[in-house]
Amino acid sequence: MIRGLVGAASALVLLLLAVLANTAGARTSSAPVITLLAPGNHATIQSSASIFPTFKWSIAWDAPETTTIVVQFSKDPSFSLPDDVESHVCPATNVNCWDSLSIGKVWGPPYGSVWYWRVSLTTSAGVVFSPIWTFTAVNPPDRDHDGVPDAKDNCPKVKNPDQADSNHDHVGDACQPDHVAPQVRVSPGTGRRGQTLFMTVRAGDDRGTIRMRVWVSYKGHLLMQQYFPLSPSHVGQQHTFYSQQPLPAALPAGVYQACAKAWDRAGNNAQSCAAYHIS
Repeated sequence: MIRGLVGAASALVLLLLAVLANTAGARTSSAPVITLLAPGNHATIQSSASIFPTFKWSIAWDAPETTTIVVQFSKDPSFSLPDDVESHVCPATNVNCWDSLSIGKVWGPPYGSVWYWRVSLTTSAGVVFSPIWTFTAVNPPDRDHDGVPDAKDNCPKVKNPDQADSNHDHVGDACQPDHVAPQVRVSPGTGRRGQTLFMTVRAGDDRGTIRMRVWVSYKGHLLMQQYFPLSPSHVGQQHTFYSQQPLPAALPAGVYQACAKAWDRAGNNAQSCAAYHIS
């Protein structure tokens, strides 16, 4: 009888231990923790049409589940009227599949306002939120007032909204002298007396603007010429010129010279000539 009671008591103790073990195991599975990383809390960030801050966070979760991560931004600390909401689904195998966000948004004007942001995720037990952090947006420096922030301006002290960089050295054309001459090439041609003369020239400049002089001569004697003002023209661009009047019938037949000269804004110049046969 005593042995039977002892055996029953042992079985009861084992059962209680099993229950306690299961309870202890359940307690070790804690709720997920969302840690905001950047920008730091109360940070001041630069924001413009070309500078977009990146927001970063991380998630620690002992027993992860497939979850929907939501990032909220608001001017209201209660988030009653969120200004922006972005979301993404991550699998249980990688709840940090989405841990940063850069929104193509200018956080001003007005600059200087305080913004609030937080990250949340869904769990089988409900929604878990991160702490709420704040940041203040300021207009980035733009010393030359060309609309391009100094941090991205290839010539921060000289106004150049087009950011032209002809030689692709990351220094704007406005900040370095132009020592490159235009490129000019006249194509050989043929014409007939009594008809309009046509002349083909490829001319342009690495900075995209030239002025030109075009002429035709015979044995050193100028037959016709024309000047053209500064106008857009990139390297290799084709131009076709023609005479305003048909070639005089009294012109001698022979080999003429068709020439073109181009200047860029800095005064660099180049010239080309080609044979032009007139019959």
